[in-house]
Amino acid sequence: MPAFDAADIAEPLEYSFCMCPKGKCKGLPTCEIAGVVKEPTDKQIAAFQAAMRKEMLQAAREMVGVEAQKDVADMSPDEFLVVLERTDPAESEATLKRQAKIYSDLCTGKPSLTQLLQVPFRVRIAFFRWLAEEVTNPEGGAGAGKNGQVLTLAPPAAG
Repeated sequence: MPAFDAADIAEPLEYSFCMCPKGKCKGLPTCEIAGVVKEPTDKQIAAFQAAMRKEMLQAAREMVGVEAQKDVADMSPDEFLVVLERTDPAESEATLKRQAKIYSDLCTGKPSLTQLLQVPFRVRIAFFRWLAEEVTNPEGGAGAGKNGQVLTLAPPAAG
């Protein structure tokens, strides 16, 4: 008899920032950062989406140094390149911290902002992508639901 079981749809949002090979943990500080993200509420998801839209606009303005009245689309390619060349690394760092705060809020503080900032950049960004995908589209990512459909693709034609 058909039945709905939420466990078949969305797996727990488990995370581990240990980058050591399986079975060979070196006990790095990030190895201890692991857990399960509490399932976000609708309010948290809406706040996350609003904060990310605002952050993207703010980061774009900071990156290109555009005043609120002037749109990036109004810039010539040469103007855009000149502005990118003078991007301040401190602004990029501030942007990364703001984004980590937005994700920590979505996670109800687990992982915390401090923990997220300890994680290497590549791993942190991959975690952000994974989390956003899982939260907004639980069937969209790899490992999305234990009963997810696997598509078999036809082999390419020999030619």
